[in-house]
Amino acid sequence: MSQGALIFEKLLDSARRSAVHLEMRDVYAVDEEREHCDAWKRGARAGDPEAPH
Repeated sequence: MSQGALIFEKLLDSARRSAVHLEMRDVYAVDEEREHCDAWKRGARAGDPEAPH
C-alpha cells in the first residue's frame, strides 16, 4: 500500500462524522457517457471485458 493510501486510510479511520452525496436523476443521458451508462445497466463494472474503454 502506498504512503498516500496509508495516510488516507488513517484519516478515514479518525473520522467522527460522515457525509453522503446521493445524486438521483430520471435519466443519465449525457451523450459522451451513454455507452458507459448502458454497459453499467447491463451489469458491466470497471475492469470488466464488457466495460467500454
